[in-house]
Amino acid sequence: STVFFLNTVFTEKAVNMYSYPWGGPRCYLKRFARVVCNIDTIDLARIAEEAGIDFRIVVLRRSIGAAVVSASLHRPYGTLVSESRMLIQSWALLRTHLNILDPDFYIEIKYEDMLSEPEESVKRLIAHLNIPEGSFLNKWFLKFLKSSAKTHPVGNPNKWKSEVDEKQLSYMKDMLHLDRNYNN
Repeated sequence: STVFFLNTVFTEKAVNMYSYPWGGPRCYLKRFARVVCNIDTIDLARIAEEAGIDFRIVVLRRSIGAAVVSASLHRPYGTLVSESRMLIQSWALLRTHLNILDPDFYIEIKYEDMLSEPEESVKRLIAHLNIPEGSFLNKWFLKFLKSSAKTHPVGNPNKWKSEVDEKQLSYMKDMLHLDRNYNN
C-alpha cells in the first residue's frame, strides 16, 4: 500500500499545508480572493472513490480566535476583519463537507493537542491513515511533531484574547460561537 499526501506544497523555503482557505498559489498571493479558495473535499472524495483510492482527510484545527490573530496580527495575510470573515466562511464550508462525508474518512486533531501531546496525536494520525506503527513514516511523524513541540510550544491557548482590544473582539464575536473551545 502507498500513502500519497495531497496537502503538501514544497517551496524553496518550506513545506506548506493546503490550509483552509488556500487552494493554491494563485489564491495565496491574492489575499482578498482567498475567501473563495477552498478545497472541495466532497469532489476529492468522489474522485477517489471512483478511482478505488482509500481517501482520508486530516483536519488540523486551531481555535478560530487564535487563527485570526495569527493570520492578521502576527502575519500580513489580511486585516482582523477580513480574516474573521474569511475564516468563518471557510470553516462553515469545511464543516458542511465533513458532515456530508462518512466520519471514517476524516479525523480532526486540535493544533494545540498536536503540539502538547505529540505521541498521542501520532497514534491517532497513523491509525486513521492505516500506517503501520513501526514504519518509517510513523517514526518521522513522531520525530517531526516532537521537534515542532519544542520550537512552537503551545503555552496558553487563550493568549490571543489578550492580544485584541474590545473593538477587535467585537469584529470576531459572530464567528467565535462556532469554536467549541472559545469558552474553555
